[in-house]
Amino acid sequence: MVRIPQHLIDWDARQTAAKRALAEDRDYPARRPAEDELADAPVSFRGPAITERQIPFVQSLYRERDLTGLSPKLRALAEQVARGELISFSAARRLLDHMTKLPKLPDDRRPASPGQLGFIRDLAGERGMNPTEQQLAGMTFGVASSMITRLLRMRKSVNGITEDGIYRTPDGTVYKVQVAYHGNGQLYGKRLVEVEPGVWKFVRDEGALARLAPSMLMSLEEAIEFGRLYHVCVRCGAILTDEDSIEAGIGPICRQYF
Repeated sequence: MVRIPQHLIDWDARQTAAKRALAEDRDYPARRPAEDELADAPVSFRGPAITERQIPFVQSLYRERDLTGLSPKLRALAEQVARGELISFSAARRLLDHMTKLPKLPDDRRPASPGQLGFIRDLAGERGMNPTEQQLAGMTFGVASSMITRLLRMRKSVNGITEDGIYRTPDGTVYKVQVAYHGNGQLYGKRLVEVEPGVWKFVRDEGALARLAPSMLMSLEEAIEFGRLYHVCVRCGAILTDEDSIEAGIGPICRQYF
């Protein structure tokens, strides 16, 4: 945000107070001569300065609109504001009146907005990615929009977990990580528990992903080892009753998922 110099704020306040006193037909205390007041004004203009609400509006229009329709003088004013320099309030009003009527640049020529770039950083961070400023520099509005759409479709990363599957913690606890296909499309976890002797079931565990790491994803060999040890399919929790499945340590259907 551009900070307006304090001397300019004070000068504008004195002008406003003097006008109010004149309208009320009373003396303005310790009123300074007009030429002394003007001495405090910026060299480039006289009168009230562009407001803090006008500044970002002009800057966004400068990025988004085709400026070929602006006169050289108005374009110079727009460039001043884009650089963070101040112009007068009246000049800003004239400039905005013209800039709002200009056509928008095509998406492939229009630079990505600060809001888009900030959203991309947030979405990428939630999914375990960290784009550099060099990668974001020069990105167009259209490319940024496409990237946001792709990132929204990607699953969020929790502790680096981006893949569904069967995980086992160092203490031997088994978790199933799966996608909420009928919800937000993100991952969630279930813990394999023995609800009664010989009966196993996956129950939802809200804190599961926070206890897991990508390195805990079980391989087919580990799933087979678990199945032979407990006679339970590590993927679905079903008791292995078929002799071939007991020998294999896993059922033929669940085997396909490893």
